[in-house]
Amino acid sequence: MNWWSTIGLILDMAGVTLIFFWGIRSPLDTPTSVMESLHRELHSPKEKMFKLISKIGYVLIVVGFSLQLIGSNVK
Repeated sequence: MNWWSTIGLILDMAGVTLIFFWGIRSPLDTPTSVMESLHRELHSPKEKMFKLISKIGYVLIVVGFSLQLIGSNVK
């Protein structure tokens, strides 16, 4: 069994799940003014957490695809 591809697929699924739940913001959550947007960017721990988790999701997807690529070429 090729473990590289299996581990890559698991990382891909985890990354997509993180992006699905944490990376997409609700349209109701958008700021109404430039000042509100600036304030939210500078002071909201929730915004920082959303950005961090979505970046982790993207990294997991890239690493997962890389492992799948390695797994398809290693025999």
